[in-house]
Amino acid sequence: MPQARTAFVTGAAQGTGMAIARKLGQEGSRILCIDRNATALGAAASQLRNEGIDAMELRARQITVNSVAPGFTDTPMTRSAPAGMFTAWEALEPRGKAAQPEEIAATVGFLASPQAAFITGQTVFVDGGKSFGGLGI
Repeated sequence: MPQARTAFVTGAAQGTGMAIARKLGQEGSRILCIDRNATALGAAASQLRNEGIDAMELRARQITVNSVAPGFTDTPMTRSAPAGMFTAWEALEPRGKAAQPEEIAATVGFLASPQAAFITGQTVFVDGGKSFGGLGI
């Protein structure tokens, strides 16, 4: 049996967003809905639920949605590269080293904490500055 999907749909209160939420819901996805118009969103999510779609409003529940984009990280997978590759890749990093998994996890932990309650809709780059221009490569 396939695993159920969860879809985060922006603009879900009307138009294209609502159509996307409905289509994905009809295909069995759980829908996490967000829209700038809280009143319209509540009505849309209610309508989707009445149609048998598992829909939840994020705004009413104060749920935040962010993503973390890690840079080159020291993991068993990156360490399994051919001899010398890991060191060569590290040399390309602006900080001259790979991130440690715990550094990535700390960012995720912060975003999941009460201190980050007002941060939503963001991608946080944890890449030692590479996304900022790094070495210009």
